[in-house]
Amino acid sequence: MNKARLRYLILAMRPATLMVGLSPVFLGSFLGMRSVLDRGNELNASHAFLVTLAVLLVILMQSAANLVNDVKDHEKGADGDDRVGPTRVVSSGLLAKDTVVFTYRLFFALALMISVGLAFYGGVQTIVLGLVCCVFAFLYTGGPFPLAYIGLGELVAFIFFGPIAVGGSAFLQTLTWDPFAIIVGFAPGFLAAAVMGVNNYRDRQSDLAVGKKTLATRLRPDLAMAMPWGFVLAALAFLFAPYLNAHVPAIPYNVLAVFVVLYVVSFFLIKRPLFARQGEELNVVLKRIALFELVYTFTLVGLIAA
Repeated sequence: MNKARLRYLILAMRPATLMVGLSPVFLGSFLGMRSVLDRGNELNASHAFLVTLAVLLVILMQSAANLVNDVKDHEKGADGDDRVGPTRVVSSGLLAKDTVVFTYRLFFALALMISVGLAFYGGVQTIVLGLVCCVFAFLYTGGPFPLAYIGLGELVAFIFFGPIAVGGSAFLQTLTWDPFAIIVGFAPGFLAAAVMGVNNYRDRQSDLAVGKKTLATRLRPDLAMAMPWGFVLAALAFLFAPYLNAHVPAIPYNVLAVFVVLYVVSFFLIKRPLFARQGEELNVVLKRIALFELVYTFTLVGLIAA
């Protein structure tokens, strides 16, 4: 494969939004390793290796989902000349459809191979989890009833980039499902839903033209613009999640200060979807939310570790 094709494939994988998938893995892995220490056990190289495998799984699955999206939206005519989002490599003729199809099938196969390999460590649950994630990554825009085309995009993003990603990453470290990790997973889940909400609002007009019934097309324009803001506010509420798992008489002032700072930052981060109409501006917002999710994740980690 020449350098141009590789560059176009990477473009189709949407690397700027990978933080949406990686942030919950970092959070879940931290929660799992902290649980290991709380039980009086020591961390070793195998824990770092499991984090590496979890990161690789997310990169493979999220990249494959984006490649499927590129192909399936092209087939359904959702990527017209009026598209304002990032360039689609199949519709624009940068890559042949067969090349992209082969690549996402390869990525899914590699992800399943890793999941099967993990079964020797975590049992059949890892195979089931990997298979379910791969199936839904494909069904997001593939299959007879694409989830993105019936208004379930935000819900799928919330579930798989939230509770499942955080809870599953914690499970790899402890081999137990921790309810606290699943609850904390709601925070990155809401931020992933915010990314999806901005994406669908940006594509609202083109989606209406091809009958793609996202939440943004089902809602009034003003509500579609406000929806990502609501998701971010919901995520900020989970800064208090650490206190669901600890006995403290009151929330310290430093925690309240962090909450206020993140509230202000999120307002300036998300305000464009509330007021902007231009797709180019919304593309910037998508990248900012992905970066904000990483900052938010490490802030939450710091509060839990405190």
